[in-house]
Amino acid sequence: MAQKNEIQDILYQIVKLLVENKQEDLQVYLNRKHKTIKTFYPDLNKKLNSLIKSPPNAFRNTKIASVPVDIDTRYELVNIFHKPSVDFEPIWDNSIQRALNQVIIEREGRRKLREHGLQATKSIIFTGKPGVGKSLAAKWLAAKLNKPLLILDLSAVMSSFLGRTGSNLRNVLDYAKGMECVLLLDEIDAIAKKRDDNTDVGELKRLVTVILQEIDEWPESSLLIAATNHSSLLDPAVWRRFDLEIEFPMPSTEQIIKTVNLYLGNDKIKSKEIQNCLISFLSSSSFSDIEREVLSIRKHALMKKTTLDYAIVDYFSHRVDKLDKESKLKIAKLMVKLGTSQRSSSERIGISRTTLSKKLKGE
Repeated sequence: MAQKNEIQDILYQIVKLLVENKQEDLQVYLNRKHKTIKTFYPDLNKKLNSLIKSPPNAFRNTKIASVPVDIDTRYELVNIFHKPSVDFEPIWDNSIQRALNQVIIEREGRRKLREHGLQATKSIIFTGKPGVGKSLAAKWLAAKLNKPLLILDLSAVMSSFLGRTGSNLRNVLDYAKGMECVLLLDEIDAIAKKRDDNTDVGELKRLVTVILQEIDEWPESSLLIAATNHSSLLDPAVWRRFDLEIEFPMPSTEQIIKTVNLYLGNDKIKSKEIQNCLISFLSSSSFSDIEREVLSIRKHALMKKTTLDYAIVDYFSHRVDKLDKESKLKIAKLMVKLGTSQRSSSERIGISRTTLSKKLKGE
């Protein structure tokens, strides 16, 4: 009786995977159950083996042809990049690079993994503060896999009518399932919050269940990535659904230097002291913050027809509220060295002329 029940369960699961159009998942499942089926039904096992090698495409006509739109605004719910690319190799920790490379290897070796009853990584969650490279990593993966990148901003898909948010979400996911792609669910914490949060209405809590179901049912043919800036807000059940978690830290000093040099391009900082001040000032910045600040300095130097070194010092002079006393003295001293008078330097930085004079004489 137990054997009969086991075969019934296997047949049910096979039909379920076919109906859900999970062809690669079906291959993995059949490989896992190969010995059981062969024991009881050797002839059936031979026929199923042909399906493993050449899966049917009967259900491929279920894909949604048009990009889903919000019923209220008529705005498209997902941004599509058909041929994503990155302009430079991202500056990541070695641990992050190794994890992403492993995903590429698994995705490209899916057939070999299926033959051994294994699945390639099909879902990842990226965590970390804003601007540390989560979206860039999704774009990089899509480019390396040569797949379109679909980006769904979950904070934007929220409808004023919460019942429609679930419909919007399912429409986007059904659309993405109809193609081989990389789907990025950005700001997943906007929806997948802890279900014990008493401030949220029941409909919003039900959206967590929708997310969990969709992650479980995601086909292996595509890669699902979720990103969050607030991992502490996520429902604990969400973490268990993802095959892999990658945390993106804030840039190290070495990475800050590389990022500054990257966005400086052919421009060079002549003064080592000015460069050290800039690196120190950017010590708590994200990659995107560094990009914005360095490009702003370069534009300032170009528009004011001044040197890059002077543009950096001038940049500091407009941000004195973020500097401690020692840093203010350093910047004022550098301003004097670059030709600004002691009086003007002390006034712009907000320190006494006497203090600045003593600092200069003490060198």
